[in-house]
Parts: sequence; structure tokens; C-alpha cells
Amino acid sequence: MGKDERASNLIVAGYADDTAIYLQHRRMQKAAIQAVGRFSAVSGLKLNVAKSSAIVLGPGGEQQQDIHTEANEAADDKKEEDREQEVAVTEEVRYLGLIAGPRDTTEVAWKKAYGMLTVQLALAELKTNTVAQRALIATAVIVPKLLYVARNAWPTDDIIKVADLRIRNFVWHASFAAPESAPIGWVKRELAEQPTSNGGVGIPSIQTELLAMSATMVGKWGLSQNPQIQ
Repeated sequence: MGKDERASNLIVAGYADDTAIYLQHRRMQKAAIQAVGRFSAVSGLKLNVAKSSAIVLGPGGEQQQDIHTEANEAADDKKEEDREQEVAVTEEVRYLGLIAGPRDTTEVAWKKAYGMLTVQLALAELKTNTVAQRALIATAVIVPKLLYVARNAWPTDDIIKVADLRIRNFVWHASFAAPESAPIGWVKRELAEQPTSNGGVGIPSIQTELLAMSATMVGKWGLSQNPQIQ
């Protein structure tokens, strides 16, 4: 820029999305946060400590945390500023769009997915008038979301049953809530799941979609020449 032109320095701060740090013990949190702070000063990427969470990984995690209890008693009188930097331990945390935790989080992941879809489908429940419209929405919105969750939190038979009931309830009755009984339409379920070109309604079945995804992945593993993938 010329000397006569006005100029200003721009300070850009970027935020890394879903960053994970693995520590041997929670006492190492302060050192890790300080290390990230030094990295932030150079890269411009900031860590939002207030929105960070800590989870205990591995079996017997709580026991491992208490092994050195006696040895750590002397460190309990550390400064107040040190305690403020500690990240609270939680049972589950959202990471890369999924639910992670020290225990099986399958049911929690699917419940949260149902909650998100309920919000996303609220407008569709009010504005759609036909079953055909809602069947298209179910195929385009509900199924991809649930398949993404299933890749990392494979559902049980009970979860699959509830998911299918929710989908059918949304298509037939414009409600994604879990029904007390199986939703009833004007055609049988088998025919309703057929495409419209075959005289069906095109209602997606999450059970069928999961089977197709499983078969596709197994086929890729079988044809792969990468030993790690096999």
C-alpha cells in the first residue's frame, strides 16, 4: 500500500474444531494447556478451555486415577490459579459429531441423534401435507444422519426397531416421536417401503439401510489390498 493510503494490522484468530489431547494423568492438564497456549501464540489457533471436557479412558480408569492418592496429597495445596485451569471430568463428550466416553455410549448417541432430528424435522412436520413429501424428507434427512451415527455406534436390535418406528411415524403421522404402537398406514409396511415406481410409498427402512451399509463395507474389506484394512 502507498504511504498516503490508510493501513491497519489485522489480527486473525482461528479456532481448531474438536481437538483431542491424551494425557496419562489429570495432573498433566495444566502443562498440556500451557503447551497449547504456546502453540496458539505462534499459529493463531486458540483453545477454548471453558468449553473443553475431560474423560477417563480405559477400563478401571477411576482406580488408576487413585493409585497415587497418597503420593499426591502434598500437591493438594497447589495454588488457586492452578485449579482454575483444570478441565472438569465428564462421562461423555461430543467429539467429531459423535458421543465419546469411558463406557459404551451407543444408546446416548442415538438418543442425541433423535433429539437433533426432532428439532430439524419440526418445520417439516408442520409444512408438509402428503406422505410422499415426508417419505422424501425421511430418505434425504433422517437416514443419512442415522447411518452416520451407526458407523461409530452400531445399534442394537431394540434401537433399530425404535428408529424404524420413528421413521414410519414421521411419514404416516407427521411426528418423529417414538410411538407406543406400530404406525398404521393405508398399505402394508412391505409395500410402503417399495419405491413409488413399483406402487409403493418409498418409506425408508433403517434396518435395510444398515444391512446394505454392512454388506458394502465387508465387500470393500474383502477386495482391499491394504493389510490394515483387511
